[in-house]
Amino acid sequence: MYIEKTQLDNIPTYDIIKDNVIFTITFAGNLDLYWEFRYKDRKASASDVITMEISEDDNYYIYHALDKLYDSISGSYVLNYKGESRTMDEQAKQSSHYHELYRDGAINWISDDRDCRIIGDVTIIKNDKTFELTLRKEKFAKGFFSGYKAPIRFRNSGSYYHPFNMVFMDMYNELNKIEDLNQITIDQYCKRKVKTR
Repeated sequence: MYIEKTQLDNIPTYDIIKDNVIFTITFAGNLDLYWEFRYKDRKASASDVITMEISEDDNYYIYHALDKLYDSISGSYVLNYKGESRTMDEQAKQSSHYHELYRDGAINWISDDRDCRIIGDVTIIKNDKTFELTLRKEKFAKGFFSGYKAPIRFRNSGSYYHPFNMVFMDMYNELNKIEDLNQITIDQYCKRKVKTR
């Protein structure tokens, strides 16, 4: 796995590349967050289901960012509006939106572009030592979006899953704080040294 970080007007975009799949996290000009999955070498068809598995060995930072995101949603922990602490939001946890978002141990986010002709969803499953991210598209309208892309939108205002949209934005903001996402940690280095002995 390799992460390419690009910036446009000081706004980072992350391409997480593994095997033949590119998972892109970007903050767009409309002030919403987008996740996109695409193949490196071909267009995705309307029926494609794109999957990427991410382990701690693949990338420590991405794995732990997903772990924090997963724990926040599964436990219904969200940052308060001042961004000071994570507190359980019991009211949000009882909502029907939450039960659509998280059930049977899986997070399933249907794009906040519900009024568009293309609706995608991403499922995040936490396995023993990996996260499995799976993207599906319900409809594909030719010419509406590039065939290479299947964007999932996380609205910062008016999200169907509010307040859990903030958890995805928190993940993006945490990634922005890391200078080099490809750098290995001391723990990873030590594990690799032990394996090679």
